[in-house]
Amino acid sequence: MKIYFPSISISKINKDYIKKYLIKEENKHFLLSCEGIIQVQRDKMYRIHISEYPLINDKFINFEIIINKNKWIKEEEWLQMYPNAIEEHIEIFKYQLRKGAIVEFIIEMQKNKISDFYFLIKSNDETTNINININNNISIKEDILSFLSELKLC
Repeated sequence: MKIYFPSISISKINKDYIKKYLIKEENKHFLLSCEGIIQVQRDKMYRIHISEYPLINDKFINFEIIINKNKWIKEEEWLQMYPNAIEEHIEIFKYQLRKGAIVEFIIEMQKNKISDFYFLIKSNDETTNINININNNISIKEDILSFLSELKLC
């Protein structure tokens, strides 16, 4: 489950403030077209299926948030490229306050500029993730507030 803060401008995100929490950097390569999405991984291509849920508009403290429960599912290996596909290369930076925390702060970059950021709430149980209320879960709420504070956004 991803939580977006649309009222926070990308220009206000400074990776240097949270570099001590960086746990992983990865690169993702996608081919996008009207026919679908393909992820390129280790010289192989995989079609991506998106399991869609309605976006939820909510509030978190004084912030408007958007909750996205969509799931990207990597399907079988794909052997053909779509015509007129657009390539997208994304650098992903994952931050976590402590080992094993269920909240990660994610920064995505394209062409050396931040293109997206969000909080990722992880869960081993798919149904739990769908029913989490972040305002009622103290652990999730504290982690998000800690990141917002470290980023000097509240």
